[in-house]
Amino acid sequence: MRKIQTNYAKYIGIAGLIGGILTLLALLTPSFYASMGGIEEYFWMWGLHYGSIPGYGSEISFIPTIEPFSHTIPIFIASIIPAIIILACSIKLIAISNSIRSGRKDIKTSANALFAVGITLIIGSITFIVGIDITMNNFIDYLFYDPYDPYYYIPDFWTIYSPGFATIGPFLGAILAIISGIASKTIKLDVGPTWTPEVKSFISKTTQTPRPMPMSTSTSAPTTNQIKFCSECGQKIIQKGSKFCIGCGFELKI
Repeated sequence: MRKIQTNYAKYIGIAGLIGGILTLLALLTPSFYASMGGIEEYFWMWGLHYGSIPGYGSEISFIPTIEPFSHTIPIFIASIIPAIIILACSIKLIAISNSIRSGRKDIKTSANALFAVGITLIIGSITFIVGIDITMNNFIDYLFYDPYDPYYYIPDFWTIYSPGFATIGPFLGAILAIISGIASKTIKLDVGPTWTPEVKSFISKTTQTPRPMPMSTSTSAPTTNQIKFCSECGQKIIQKGSKFCIGCGFELKI
């Protein structure tokens, strides 16, 4: 039924819409950060960097403008490509979910699109995690490496930094997108009874207006040729053309 389909579309659309908005908002938050001993540092997936050191103040900069460029440019590339993928997927997820919710898209035909968006979000997020792990570890090795002490311990990237919501948010959006896709494929909609041609034909026949029967408007009196009995006494009329009843004398009008 149309009402049932509309209710399912509303709930599926809301789940996907929440996932898209959540992913979009995640891009506005830091992807990873460090805070220790009063030193704070925040990195955004799309290239923004904020750092604060006690006694030296704070600074906002764009990652590609930070030296050494040989290390910061790879960090930026490893971040911006997944950021573009995640941004495109979040916008697509919002558009699909809103279309389902408003009834402009069918639930069943949108299932594959929801699956594709969810899987692409996961791929983009994993690409970011792997890429930033490699490039940031190279940068940390460059900063802490001591040629005079090759055995000096250099901490790992994720030992120094913690993942921000921009790293976690796209996974949540992907989960909601995939759940919406699964729901779209598994929910069976009740479309109600279907009229058959035989039923339609029967209804058509039984609801036809009957044709009016022709009514005789003649008011002329019957003749003796038409009368077999006297209308007054019931005497049988024997002789054709008789004007009077032989039993009661009733005048038989011609």
